[in-house]
Amino acid sequence: MHMPIHASNNDPVGLLQRAPTPLSSRPSGPRSLPLPPTPRTAQQHMHQYVHTQRTHQTAYHTPTVTTDPSLPHVFNLSSANWTEADKLFLECNNFTPWLDHAKIELGMQSEQLLLYPGKRDDPDRVPRAPVTAVFPTHHCFKSATTAAQIWEILRTHHEHRGPIGQIKVMRKIASTHYLCDTASFSATTQELRELNESIWAAGPVDANCFLLAWMLASLTKNHHKFVRSMLALPHLDLAMLEDNLLTIHEFKDDDDDVACAVTSAPAKGGKQTTSPPNTKPHCINEKCAKLETHTWPYCTSPGGGMAGKTVAEAVDKYQEVYSPWYYEPPRAQAEEAEEGKGFEIAMTLDFIEGYLQRFGNRPLSFRLWPREFAVPTLWAALLKHSALWQEIVLVDPSPALLKQYSLKFRSGLQGIRQIGIVSAQRPAIPLDFPYQLAPNLTDLTLMGITIRSVDGRCIPWAQLTRYCEIGCNWRDGSEGRLGSYRELTNLRILRMELSEYRFLETDTPLILPNLRAATLDFLCTHSHTTKLIQSFDMPALEDLTIRYGGALVDPQRFLAPRSSPKLKYLRAYAYTSFPYGEPGHLDHTLELFPDLEEIIIDIPHLITNTTVSRLIPSPHQLPLLGPKLGTIRFSNRSFVDGSCEWRTLMGMLQARFRPTVPGITRLRTFEFFTEKFSNDVNVTSGLKALRVRNDWDIRVGDECSLPPWEEPDF
Repeated sequence: MHMPIHASNNDPVGLLQRAPTPLSSRPSGPRSLPLPPTPRTAQQHMHQYVHTQRTHQTAYHTPTVTTDPSLPHVFNLSSANWTEADKLFLECNNFTPWLDHAKIELGMQSEQLLLYPGKRDDPDRVPRAPVTAVFPTHHCFKSATTAAQIWEILRTHHEHRGPIGQIKVMRKIASTHYLCDTASFSATTQELRELNESIWAAGPVDANCFLLAWMLASLTKNHHKFVRSMLALPHLDLAMLEDNLLTIHEFKDDDDDVACAVTSAPAKGGKQTTSPPNTKPHCINEKCAKLETHTWPYCTSPGGGMAGKTVAEAVDKYQEVYSPWYYEPPRAQAEEAEEGKGFEIAMTLDFIEGYLQRFGNRPLSFRLWPREFAVPTLWAALLKHSALWQEIVLVDPSPALLKQYSLKFRSGLQGIRQIGIVSAQRPAIPLDFPYQLAPNLTDLTLMGITIRSVDGRCIPWAQLTRYCEIGCNWRDGSEGRLGSYRELTNLRILRMELSEYRFLETDTPLILPNLRAATLDFLCTHSHTTKLIQSFDMPALEDLTIRYGGALVDPQRFLAPRSSPKLKYLRAYAYTSFPYGEPGHLDHTLELFPDLEEIIIDIPHLITNTTVSRLIPSPHQLPLLGPKLGTIRFSNRSFVDGSCEWRTLMGMLQARFRPTVPGITRLRTFEFFTEKFSNDVNVTSGLKALRVRNDWDIRVGDECSLPPWEEPDF
């Protein structure tokens, strides 16, 4: 069906040039153009030839050129007389010459002005002329590098246009009605007007297309599955529909009375509802193993509408066909949504099956964070292989789901080592997991959930070697929390983020005899929570990270654990610009830990000139601080304003990078990291000069890289 595209003075797609007289047929010759099976129509500007470029055979076009610049140039293309040599063949490897010819043919090749000599008219005199040099540089297949890619691009541009597009719009216009509310008449009239323009913009309506559209509209109410299947066919015509009517019994709809009720009038005084029922897709292919996830047109099993294709390709096809611009009644919309959900489930199930086929009985680690509708199906599939579970993370799990399936594990969770339960989008949820079925659990992560006393009693605290708790709420207060923590006797790694104030200090210390690494994040404004570190007795602790963003507290209590004589790595951060108590408390902290090998301090108003001088070995001063330090990282805001001297800092670096006193470990790295708008140019310049002069590992400003908290391999 030929559809000349009419253009106005704007004419955004035409190649706009005035031609004084109609042109004769273009000289024929080899051409390569990937036209779809039906003839297409395109606009094309044609220059009058000054001389013949090459010999030709058959004319493939009929140009109609007007001298009026406000009228379009219509160019009808037809594949009726094409020879085999003119077509694109993968076997001939003729993509490069074919691409050039195709660009010229479609008016999308910027070099055509050189191939077809001619002088462009003045833009002020011929409105369409200036577009000639602009439009060809934006051809639709500019990025294509293979024949398959460019054909797919062109096919996508043409598919579901023309007759099939008219059919869909006619179905929609037939189902558009005026409501009782007269205020909506104007909007409905405008909608009908736009639909009418869309129908006729595609060209005259063919009699068969008109009948086809009304047959589909008549079938939609009681046979919507069949209609959807027909619309999925890319080349649907009247004969094809009549042939498939013989198989309509295979698309038998369920709950037809519900479908009618959806569009029926509401009760007196109520509003009309269009809420769709909860329908499910169903495939009629006998060889399909997942009948409830899709319908026949998108079935990838043998005998299905997309046999041999992948599920991902079926999903792409489904999304392409059911784009928002054409109509489905409310119930059909509901089923389309259900089919989309089915595709998501099918893709995930295929991934699980593929993994198990590739890796057999290897341990299985996964994170389950699907949408709510997919949880039961995926959870049931994973339960079949629960004996292989090693690490699982459940994001926003449904408590009802955990309770429902907690007793359906086929062989327990003997192999599981790590469990994570995270509340990302749901409100805080009660914890409910069958930990008794995981006797070898050693790693537990809880994030953003509510922990009840009954949950605390079910968790095997004594067997945990790693525990991470972030933003959790203990419903029974600090007593239940402290009681659970006291059972962490085998814990080696601890990470805790406290964002609420109900954890108060205790006079009875919490002994963690085997804890080797800990990070504590205090995000609340209640000062009592900072005393938590005083409540822990960690005699084996080697790595401690403290992050704080709350109210002002005494940094002496803030930095110093209760009893950790083996501490080697201390990292302290404070997310505030206010000073902490009196300066100089860092001296006392360093005195408690003589075995420190690395220290990072980013706490305002803490380091004095005395602190720096005590890092220099001298028999006439106080005891040396940190004799084993190999890495020192200080922020500029950690120094007390006006207290520190450059010569003291330089003397410390000299004594540490080149120690002369026995028992002093050589300093490997010194970092001085600054704030974005700090004014420490003199200090940073001096440190850079020392680095160049002595070849020391000194980093300043953006050169510094504060390491994230990492778990040592204990």
